[in-house]
Amino acid sequence: MNFLPRSGLITALFAATVLPLGAAETNGLYDVASGAAVETKNLQAHVYSENNANTDFSFRLDGVTNLVRLRISGHEYSCSGWGGAPKDTINVVWFKTHVQDEAEAIAKWFSVNCDLRSPPGYKLTAQFVPLKPEYTTNEPVVVKFQLKNLDERTVVFQRGGLQRGRRDNQFSFSGQLSNKNGVRQALTASHAACFGGLSTLVPLDSGKLFEDQIDLKKWFAFDQPGTYLIHGSYLLDFYRAPLGKETDTPWNEIWSDYASADFTIIAK
Repeated sequence: MNFLPRSGLITALFAATVLPLGAAETNGLYDVASGAAVETKNLQAHVYSENNANTDFSFRLDGVTNLVRLRISGHEYSCSGWGGAPKDTINVVWFKTHVQDEAEAIAKWFSVNCDLRSPPGYKLTAQFVPLKPEYTTNEPVVVKFQLKNLDERTVVFQRGGLQRGRRDNQFSFSGQLSNKNGVRQALTASHAACFGGLSTLVPLDSGKLFEDQIDLKKWFAFDQPGTYLIHGSYLLDFYRAPLGKETDTPWNEIWSDYASADFTIIAK
């Protein structure tokens, strides 16, 4: 399976543009430098949604050797990015659109599917379990995250990609402190930058349990005695099962969601 970041990637720094064309323009790919038409029969295309609302679409084209423009149904699309291996070569380009009808027209012209997102309806249960019944204010506050698959289907989700920093931002937390007098105050999570990170896919079979551990002091100080009422969430980017060498491609992502649960931390 693939990992992030990928080496040898060259990315354009400008956004894609969509320009209306005259009726006489012909659908197809055109070389940016020469303006000549580019043969498409040996190219591989993927058109897919990048968000749950199906309002952001990407079109990826593999097998190209130069920068190209795409003309479909009276619109022209400039590359939003490109990449290659070895370094400084081009063999894949991307285009963007925010209109589903345009994405579907592109997919139709290349005779491929336009992959939309829809909720898979998985049955999952999540909980955060403190490793100790009580903590002192000067020690790590470690909790165990547990995700259980109650569905009959295998669930495949991404683990990682947000942990290259002081904490794993695949987790998020909010909460309140209730002091000895019963007065509650909102907790403010410390800021932590996220620089991406390596990722892999986890297949979770029916009835199986996924576990991880985290130190909540990377979010909150826990410097006052009292009862901390915490709401925790874990980001879940779901991919089509079964797990294979190309499962983690972006056109196989089917939904993005959160597994959440409330729990209590007692500090003395």
